[in-house]
Amino acid sequence: MRKAYAIPKIEDVTFEGCYADVLPLYLDIFERCMKATAVCRARTAIFDLSDFTCLQDHGIGEGTLTIERRDILNQIQWFGRVVASDAKVKIIGTLEAN
Repeated sequence: MRKAYAIPKIEDVTFEGCYADVLPLYLDIFERCMKATAVCRARTAIFDLSDFTCLQDHGIGEGTLTIERRDILNQIQWFGRVVASDAKVKIIGTLEAN
């Protein structure tokens, strides 16, 4: 499977202190960063949320997205954690073959 062409799939999401209109933006950023991290050998990557203009349009300028790759039962899963002001979001995702 070519990871650059894989389809990201969100398996589980838990959140607190996050507005409903901002959560899809966090999930979209997680999917893009998951695909970007999949093609390199890094196990952990940290992204600054101020680099994403879609969040700046909603007034969110500070925070981080941490992505960690884990091999669980021969399946690679991606664990993401968004920490931005009062919002805390935990995401689990996988990459499916295209």
